[in-house]
Amino acid sequence: MSRSFVYLSIFSLAALGLLIPPLSSPGQGLAFVVEELVSLALALIIFGLSLKFIRRRITQRVALREKGSNEKIYLKEVKEVLLGTALIWLIICVPATLYYQANGIPQFYKNLLEYKETVRRTNRPPFPPPGTRPPPPGRRPLPRPGREVPPVPPDYIPFWPFALRVFGVSFITIASIYTVEEVYANRQQLSQQKLAQQEWLKEQAVLQANVLKKQLNPHFMFNTLNVLSELIYEDIDKSHKFINELSKVYRYAIEHIEKPWSTLEEEINFFHSYAYLLKIRFDEKLQFDIKIDDAYLDYRIPAMTLELLAENAIKHNALSNESPLSVHILSKGGRLIVKNNLQTRDEEIDSTGIGLQNLNRRLELLGQPRAEQTVSEHFFEISVPLKNALNIDRL
Repeated sequence: MSRSFVYLSIFSLAALGLLIPPLSSPGQGLAFVVEELVSLALALIIFGLSLKFIRRRITQRVALREKGSNEKIYLKEVKEVLLGTALIWLIICVPATLYYQANGIPQFYKNLLEYKETVRRTNRPPFPPPGTRPPPPGRRPLPRPGREVPPVPPDYIPFWPFALRVFGVSFITIASIYTVEEVYANRQQLSQQKLAQQEWLKEQAVLQANVLKKQLNPHFMFNTLNVLSELIYEDIDKSHKFINELSKVYRYAIEHIEKPWSTLEEEINFFHSYAYLLKIRFDEKLQFDIKIDDAYLDYRIPAMTLELLAENAIKHNALSNESPLSVHILSKGGRLIVKNNLQTRDEEIDSTGIGLQNLNRRLELLGQPRAEQTVSEHFFEISVPLKNALNIDRL
């Protein structure tokens, strides 16, 4: 249902509510309809002048709610309704009063009041039967049945009925706009949140699929099986452990591929198995140094982050017994830091940087800052933010 239809329905119901009573009452005619038509015209003018302003204000407040603002938004909107009503009341009633005091009642309005007063007085009910309360002192007695009391021409504008009508029309119009716009703004916000959640799930699924595909790619499997085939003939016990560690790596990859977070402790335990496979493959060419503060073991990090960063270091650096690649993994200031000595390969590496891009995109989807890279003459360092377990959103 569109907003235009809602507003049209509100004004249609208001018109019916205002016009049907005077038109259906005996003796009342066009003169009684004029006031209601003026009220409707005033409501339309207020609607046209204030709609854009109110819609803009509510849009700003929706943006504040999306940012997690704890501001008392609805209380402010009630205040704005009252202030807007008071402002319109002053704009209309003060000039009308000043004009009357300076020039008197306009003739057309005076004629209208005289006609309405005549209709009211000639259509009053009969004199009350005996036993009822007499009219209060100072009030003109009601006419007896069959007698018509000549109308008394009004010599003043009934200010308070006029002022109350202006106040009521202004308040109802502005309050209706705030209510409709607030309802539709909330609906739009919920719709956008649902769409964003769907997009998040879609992107997360794609990234997870890429990680799984990467972990199970033929090159990794080919290199691992080659190492295993050679190891079987050299050392049965070591090959048995190699198979156990390989199974842990794949089990971790499969179990965590659908989970956005892993604890740092889980990542470290997984990485010990992964590092064992790499050490068997590269021997003394590759060295790992892991120093993680126990206080950070319950912190969260995107699954498979350590594997990605270790592979990135191996891919871009030369490894040899004379110049081994040293990878240092440590925690500092709420971040995980992976640092390696820089030993650029002589041959060009076909690198697209997709791995680090995917990591940053996953961090972004999880509401985390991007990973920070630092490159110096001799070292490459990447710092990944850790998420406190107490602040993890339930996904």
